Amino acid sequence: MTITAFYEGIGLSEQAKAAAYGYQAWRADLAACEKTFDIADGELRWYLSSYAAAEADRSVVTDDTRAVNAYVDFLTGLIDSFGSLAIGGEQMRDYLEDVSVYRENREDIADLLDFCTRLYAALADVPADWTDATAYAQDVEAAISLLTTEQYGSSSYRNVLAQVGSWREKKDFYDIVYSYCLDTKDTAALSALKECVLPAGLEELYLNLVYALNEYMAIYVGTDGGVGVVPLRIRNISFSGIVELAPDLVSVTVSLSSVSMQAGGTVTATAMLNPFNAEANAISWYVNGTKVEGANELTYSFTTETAGEYRISCEIDGIRSAEKTVTVNAADGGNAGGGDTTNGGGNTGLWIGIGVAAGVIVIAAAVTAVLVIRKKKNNNG
Repeated sequence: MTITAFYEGIGLSEQAKAAAYGYQAWRADLAACEKTFDIADGELRWYLSSYAAAEADRSVVTDDTRAVNAYVDFLTGLIDSFGSLAIGGEQMRDYLEDVSVYRENREDIADLLDFCTRLYAALADVPADWTDATAYAQDVEAAISLLTTEQYGSSSYRNVLAQVGSWREKKDFYDIVYSYCLDTKDTAALSALKECVLPAGLEELYLNLVYALNEYMAIYVGTDGGVGVVPLRIRNISFSGIVELAPDLVSVTVSLSSVSMQAGGTVTATAMLNPFNAEANAISWYVNGTKVEGANELTYSFTTETAGEYRISCEIDGIRSAEKTVTVNAADGGNAGGGDTTNGGGNTGLWIGIGVAAGVIVIAAAVTAVLVIRKKKNNNG
């Protein structure tokens, strides 16, 4: 006998009681999954508190004998046959709305939990104190494959992916992945990854920005001379080129704060990179062709008590700049005020390399930002 045939013979009150009983049993078993997901007011909400919870709840969703699954067909039959029946002031189809949402999404819930647990497991053997992501190449490649080839590796699941990343002790799941891509110069993987999830610090910044825009931004519009406040919902916000490899160094230029000085004075030499955001790892300064010990920053303060001409240059990662000459005058004569500061016809004053980061927010369009992510140093323990 079908559900419809059975309940057509017992009266409306019994049908309502059956729906209420079945719903409470279904809801009680669904509560077992509360650390991973929930369905309320017709919406599926993800929590994904831990790997263990996700693994356990995937088993619940796929087990047909569990009440949360066994009652679905029973309650769906009631909705189909008696959807307009009143229960507690609302129609049965509305009363059992969450059951319908679960039935429609059950397979997707199971698939997503399976993806999340497989993604986390890919890097489970990478220790918390890792320093070189390339030492775990096979594991990281497996994670990248999941993120770039399966449907859940997309911006639509950004919050889910970020939550999976937080399962690691130091929340460094995507730091490992991005560090590996940077070390191996895998630009294709970087381009794909940045569209769906970022390293933990940047992802938090991104999500906070989206939340702030959605919750607090408003526009004012005049209506018949008055002013009204209309909440503005910002959608489809994206960061374009948020992660890029630092470009290769092309050349080095040295600028001097002065081309002459009095003996005992100081001239500051500054190395400028081309392009300005290239990496600078090994830095050395030379005076008259001799390496200056301990001078390994982008600026170098040259001083001497001996008059004469001194040629200063800088070498960064094997690329040497042209030499710039400083004339040192004897203490009892010459230019005592720093002399000619034309710097050989170049720009006047101290050159300082400045990396400029600019972000432009365009309401109702997109948010674009460009950041250069440096490789994780191996000396930080």
